[in-house]
Amino acid sequence: FRESPQPLAISAIDDGAVLDVSDAWLGTYGYAREQVIGRGFAELGLWVDIRERHEMRERLLADGRVRGAECHWRRASGEIADVLFYADVVTLDGHRVMLSTGIDITARRRQERLLAESEKRFATIFQASPVPVAIARIEDGTYVEVNDAWSRFFGWTREEALGANAVALGVWPGASERDQFMAVLREHGFH
Repeated sequence: FRESPQPLAISAIDDGAVLDVSDAWLGTYGYAREQVIGRGFAELGLWVDIRERHEMRERLLADGRVRGAECHWRRASGEIADVLFYADVVTLDGHRVMLSTGIDITARRRQERLLAESEKRFATIFQASPVPVAIARIEDGTYVEVNDAWSRFFGWTREEALGANAVALGVWPGASERDQFMAVLREHGFH
């Protein structure tokens, strides 16, 4: 238990007092063992939203377990962590206790937010560009995205273009011209 790479905790079901935590739990959330043992996580201020804690407890009591519930915990430093919470009711020395883990997904959530922001910026720039721009599959020239300038220039609406082949729409005079263009693109990485 103590050596587990997962941040594990054992706490009393009735009053929530922490009976033990793994070294990984202490390292992940930044508390010292003496700060945690004998206190409840709510008392410690771990739960950012105490309603989340009540909801997790109700789910645990009703189902005997909680699987992958997203919640927010406060580290000892005050930083808020995004956590996937897992818990089971188990029997330890004849007493029912909660065995739980809070998997820190803060870095993953931050990356997801950054990716979403980047995609939003790209979409804004892509659509606002005065230059006709299209994204097409290399293998067959099927359009997966076109901007408004492309639609104005070629006369096809976005809805008409998406899923259509560039040769079939007449963007290329014929397949051989597109094939020649693609051969140069593949060889040099640009055209």
